[in-house]
Amino acid sequence: MVYKTSDETMKISLKSRPRTFEGLVVEDIKELEKISGSQIPDRMKSFEGRPCTLSGLLLCCAEWQAQLLQQDLWQAASSGAPLHGLLTALSLVAAHPTGAEISILNAAEVERLVCLMESVVAHLLSVLASKANNITNFAPSFAEMAEAIDSTFCDILSRDEEEVMDITPAHQLVINCIWFNLKACCNLSSELASIESTASDIAERCGLLIVRVLKQCRHKGVIESAGMSLSNLVKMMTSDKCMHDLPERMLMGFLDLLQEGSSAASVTRKCAGLAILVHKIVASDKQKNRPLLHLCVSRLLKIATDPVRLYSSDTSDLPSTQALHFLCMLVQDSALCQYVAAYMSDITQLCFKKLSSNIWTVRNAALQLFGALVFWVWGGERVPHEADNWGPEVYRGPLVC
Repeated sequence: MVYKTSDETMKISLKSRPRTFEGLVVEDIKELEKISGSQIPDRMKSFEGRPCTLSGLLLCCAEWQAQLLQQDLWQAASSGAPLHGLLTALSLVAAHPTGAEISILNAAEVERLVCLMESVVAHLLSVLASKANNITNFAPSFAEMAEAIDSTFCDILSRDEEEVMDITPAHQLVINCIWFNLKACCNLSSELASIESTASDIAERCGLLIVRVLKQCRHKGVIESAGMSLSNLVKMMTSDKCMHDLPERMLMGFLDLLQEGSSAASVTRKCAGLAILVHKIVASDKQKNRPLLHLCVSRLLKIATDPVRLYSSDTSDLPSTQALHFLCMLVQDSALCQYVAAYMSDITQLCFKKLSSNIWTVRNAALQLFGALVFWVWGGERVPHEADNWGPEVYRGPLVC
């Protein structure tokens, strides 16, 4: 794409690569980063009638590609307008700590950017859940997602029934476009919220966007990337006196939803990104004595001991089952060892009690928690042994009973 001014032509090559993560490659991005924000308006008068910096230009292009993406996902993914490249470029230029135009977006542009990411994430997650049997707050099954992706090609095939089309690469293209955009939105949200000048309400919306992806997505790469973004965001928030209460609100909001049990998650991935959500918020707390951990563990113990409701089925994880999985992840984190120690007696008693449950998913979760408890008590280090060169585990933790 070439933008001309009356004096000169500034060439910015926006090469969209729908099969790669970069998606957008700006010719020699490092050279563009050397151009200061004050110089760009002199070289580029406007874009669509708006005063234009490089960040502003990227935002305008992103809004156009987002509109195309929501109108026709397949067309956007296959025609070189997959959006995630522009979001990555915005992250590098306008939101990254070393970006050339860090904080140059004004309040109105930041609002537009956040609205853009919210609408894109909502649309992509709704596409994945379009064939779900029940509308829930959590991710659809893999089978339902596959059926949803299939439906995006129905119109294409009906246009020319005789056309021979290799569906597998087409499916992969659309799926990659969805995954990469979700990852790019999470990363940009984290970077944007971490800018010192970002308002607390914008930071909270960025955090809720990442939480939504973790709740409603099952792709391993996406939830791991979203988990890292959430971790960075929580570290920043808990270190800021004006935002330290935001992670607690996000955590309590999720646990309230979990305790209601009205929308249970499928057992096919054992909570998927939900355990990462809880763990990252708790483990990334920078406040003294980690108050989020004490709040979370106390709440999880309560949820796990609540009586099983009659609507429960073998096709969904019960709130108590999920609570056991979350406790297991917290127990496994050695960085939280000294803080979790105060609850080990209660956790161990709960684990033994749930091992005798008549519900398989509860017993399975309790068994995994038991494995984490054994490792926590006895440790995982090994010493030389005469027979097999490796000996028994070394005692690590205090007695719990």
